[in-house]
Amino acid sequence: MREKIFITSIGNSRNYMYTDYIFASSDVNSSIPYKHWYSSYALLTYLVGELNWKPKRIFILYPETDEGRKSYHKGWDEKNRESIKDLLQKFCDDDLDEIEVPNIKN
Repeated sequence: MREKIFITSIGNSRNYMYTDYIFASSDVNSSIPYKHWYSSYALLTYLVGELNWKPKRIFILYPETDEGRKSYHKGWDEKNRESIKDLLQKFCDDDLDEIEVPNIKN
């Protein structure tokens, strides 16, 4: 059986806002509050909502900086943004294997 793996990164994902990736407008609109994780949020919304896909393992890469750690663990309270850990609960089952990978270059 093939394992369902999703790999995402925090930080530079907002640079993909204006690429040729095509998401449903509702997916893009719902992802706007999460610009620190924009493309991944829109993609997961599409995969889970439209294709009924549930990942079993997610690798979250993020810069080992105050901003990177805050984005992953706490979110951005001053901008009303949820943490990535909290957002993942919207998409994944309880048995999700969530692997954080700090220290990437941003």
